[in-house]
Amino acid sequence: DELRRHNYVTPTSYLELIQTFKGLLEMKRTEVSTLQSRYAVGVEKLDFASSQVAIMQEELTALQPELVKTSEEVAEKMKQIEADSIEVDAKKELVAADEAVAAKAAEEANTIKTECEADLAVALPALA
Repeated sequence: DELRRHNYVTPTSYLELIQTFKGLLEMKRTEVSTLQSRYAVGVEKLDFASSQVAIMQEELTALQPELVKTSEEVAEKMKQIEADSIEVDAKKELVAADEAVAAKAAEEANTIKTECEADLAVALPALA
């Protein structure tokens, strides 16, 4: 009406409009169906994950006493290891002291041996 023109709808253009509408409707139905199936699959996966989490939660709850028991055993072993390491350190000090005494005795014996060999070297030519 603005341009003072008349728009006529012919049977052919009306059929084209209906065909276009049907094509658009089918395309939208396919799109909605695809989105609906994706949504359904997503919900299904979330339900599965939720059930798995519930199962794991039950297993964790069932294993909690064992975990506490094991941690107590580990704490006891750590105390025992600390006590043993104190004993080992004390024995290590004793061994180090014994080793020092033995090294000193070996050094004295080596010194005596060297002196004896020197005296023997002097005495051998006199015997010959």
